[in-house]
Formats: sequence, C-alpha cells, structure tokens
Amino acid sequence: MRKMALVGALLMAAALALSGCVSIPLTQVQTAGQVTLPEPSVTPPPAPTGDSWAPRTVQVDLYYIDADQQQLSPLSRSIRLEGAVSVAEAALERLLEGTDVTGLVAVAAEDVALTGLEISQGIAMVDLSVDALELDGQGLCWMKAAIANTLVGLEGIQYVQVLVDGKEESAMSLPTGALTANNATLTALWAQQQADEERFAANPATAQIQRRITLYFGAQQDGRLLPEVRQVVLSSGNVAQDIIEALRQGPDSPYAHAVLPQDAALTRSPEIATLEDGRRVLLLSFSEGLYEKLERDGMSAWQLVSALTHTLCRTIPQLDGITVGVNGQLITRLESETDKLVFEDAVIAPRDFDDAVARMAVLYFAGSQGGLTRVERAMDLVSAVSPRALLAQLIAGPDGRDQNALPVFPQGVTEADLLGIRIEDGCALVNLSSNLYRLCQDITQEQERSLIYSMVNTLCALEEVDRVRFYVGGAAVDSLAGWIYLKGELLPNPGLVAQAQEDIG
Repeated sequence: MRKMALVGALLMAAALALSGCVSIPLTQVQTAGQVTLPEPSVTPPPAPTGDSWAPRTVQVDLYYIDADQQQLSPLSRSIRLEGAVSVAEAALERLLEGTDVTGLVAVAAEDVALTGLEISQGIAMVDLSVDALELDGQGLCWMKAAIANTLVGLEGIQYVQVLVDGKEESAMSLPTGALTANNATLTALWAQQQADEERFAANPATAQIQRRITLYFGAQQDGRLLPEVRQVVLSSGNVAQDIIEALRQGPDSPYAHAVLPQDAALTRSPEIATLEDGRRVLLLSFSEGLYEKLERDGMSAWQLVSALTHTLCRTIPQLDGITVGVNGQLITRLESETDKLVFEDAVIAPRDFDDAVARMAVLYFAGSQGGLTRVERAMDLVSAVSPRALLAQLIAGPDGRDQNALPVFPQGVTEADLLGIRIEDGCALVNLSSNLYRLCQDITQEQERSLIYSMVNTLCALEEVDRVRFYVGGAAVDSLAGWIYLKGELLPNPGLVAQAQEDIG
C-alpha cells in the first residue's frame, strides 16, 4: 500500500544505541518501500446492498410476579430480535405475553399490547393499550414496577414511566411519576401509595410529597422536546401548579432550553374540568403579554404548549388534555416553521404533536485543532439510532452551531454514496460507492483518518455496534486514500477525540 513507511531502520538504530556501539542523533530516518499486510484469514461477510439488521439473540431478565404475590422475580429469557427492533421493545413484548413457568404470574391481562415506546435521555416512556385498565389499582402498581425492573439497565435506561392509552392511569389522585428498579415487596409498594394518598386527603393544606416527574423542555437547535426527570415536591393544594413551577425553573441539561419565561404569570390556579363527553381537562390561563415574553426570551408558543401538554398529561392521573388561555383567549391553533395545528374545542393532547420528542445523537466531525470533535445533536427518535441517518448527518456536515467542528467528507459526496449498511453480530458493514472512493483520492493522511474514524466512532456510539467494516462498490479495498487499512474490522478510536464527553442517549 502506498504511503505506508517501514520503521525497521529506527528499531535497529535504537538497538545499536542501547548496546553502546554508536551514538545516534534524534533525526527522522527516511525509508523507502511499502508495507504489505497479510490478507485477512477470515472471509468477510458479503457487502450489503440496501440497509438491514441481521437477526440476533439477546439474553434479558424479565420480571414477573411471584405466585405468593410478594416479590418480583427475574426470569432469564433468550429473545430473538428481527430488523431494527430494540432490545427494550422486544423485552416488553415478551413480558406482556405472560409466562407458563410454575410459580410466576403474568404482569398484565392477555390482551394488553405495547402501543408505543419512547427512549430519550435515559427515560423510557411506555404506552400500553387501554386493556391494561382491566387491572385494579394494585395490579397497575405491580405491573408498572415489573416493567420498570425489566427495562432499567437496557439501552442506558435509568427511568421508566408507564402510560395507558397515552396518559397516566392510577387508582390514586397522586402521580406515579418516573420509576427506577425496586426490590421492595409488592405489598409494601402498594401500601406506600395508599399511605401517601391518605396523608394528602387528611391534610389538604400542609401535606407534601416528592415524586420523580418527567419534565419536557425545548431541545437546543431543534423544535422538538427533550425529557428530564426531576425530584419535584408536590403539595396537595395544587399538583399542577407545582409541576408548572418546576418547568419554569428550566432544564439542567445543556442540550435543552427553558420553554416558560420566568415572568409569565398564571392569572388563576390550574383546575380540572370534566367536559360533557367525559374528558378531564386541565384549564390553564396566562396573563397578557405571554407571546411578547416568549419572543423576548427566544422561546416559541409551539414548544411551550407542547411541553405543557406532554408534561402534565403524562403526569396527572386520568388527564385527557389541557386548554391554554392567554389574556382570556383560548389557543385553538399553533404554527411552526414546518407545521400547523388546529385544536378542536381548544383541547390539546400529546398525540396532537407528531414526532414531538427528540433524542440526542452522538456525531464525530473533524476538529478545528486536529483530530475529531464530538457533537451532540437532537434528532427524531428513529433517526437518532439509525446508522444511515447518522452517516447522512456526517455527510451534511456541521450546521454552523457545532463549535470547533469541520466537515469530514469531500465535496460532492451525498447520501446516495451509502450503498448499503448492515448491522451483523455487533459489526456495522458499510458499503461505500466508487464515486466516494474517487473523491477521496486527493485527500491528506489526516483527512482520511478523520473521515474513517468519524464514521467508526459515530456508528460505535450506537448500543448494538462495537466495530465497523468498510467496502467500496461491493468489494473490500486496501484503503480509501492510502493510509488507513480497511480490509479488517475497525474499532472506535477515542484517542482522536479532542475532548471526551459523557454519552447521552
């Protein structure tokens, strides 16, 4: 391969120096010739055409109820994954199927189905079909605990919240909130919820309790939302008011921004009304000047209303929607740069906002000071874990707000130059076009290294990828430009990254 220099002369010189035979100045030794590396002894998989995921099997602990209904017990199961389905989704599907193992009891009725799963910022938002309401309050409590114990630890999940038909359901008036894995007895879990409810009812003026509440804030550089779990003190006076005040404080995450101005006041306390059709709706009324304050603070009405809707309807039990009034006028329509919404009867629900929740994706671009720089970018939930979508982001390059980031692909490369990507046994097989190969012939050694490892490091940030193999036009090649050997599998290279940052998924 061209441009690969031998270093044998340096090694021999070092040996002579150590023996004391000669004195050698510290100057670079120029050598001629090329390194010929042996062909890989293992036949590589065929190059992919189009995108696919190889079937794979994972071992997961599913939590069921003991026959004596005192504990949650893990049952290790091998689960076969097809396509791009996530481990968490497959585990939930299997858990809801029930079990025929003696001594264990299913956590939900046979007809309960998984209707949605959002994973963002370490929070899994699980949505089940309305059949889950066949369970009584105690059964709902135990089912949520079993789901939390099953999911925590998978795909970086730290918190789990379980919805039914898109909203919080509980036999209690208090929110369940976000759950973590719990080893307490089932009877103790249910008894604690009952005790909290009774304490609130007995002391309506002074009772307080803490809950982990999932708050939604605006995603930086994006019109979507990012969730964040926070310990919130709830008072029996007005739980909705407490949650809104927590939202007003803004996010802790550097990847999110506040959605509610500090001086945007409610004209009256939030209250829940029951409409003629039976829907329970939270009524919010803001003072005059809200729109001007949003514009002043660089916020949008779209993100504010979406954040309020997602936060409140996914927290307060049996809440179907909210209404938002500004100076006595109910919001019945919202517009963004790309969408327009009209709300019937001015009632707003989370399902009105398609693709509202974002997930942070990890991308690696060339650094302005050399090496690579890591960028966190908000993307939709599907694209943030899609190998093709991530490489397409690299091809598009930094968007101008990515500090110290430079493009890695030569001019003229497009997503069409990604001929196929397949995830197989933890390896991402990436088939690049001959056009991309042609455009790389004049790049420097540093540019080739940045290009190759921007792709490798980006793909290996995905949960199911730990190495990458490249092809060009369906065939294995020595290199793209002469320096990086490509006939083997490449591991991520954290040493190239200018500044290490913590993964956020």
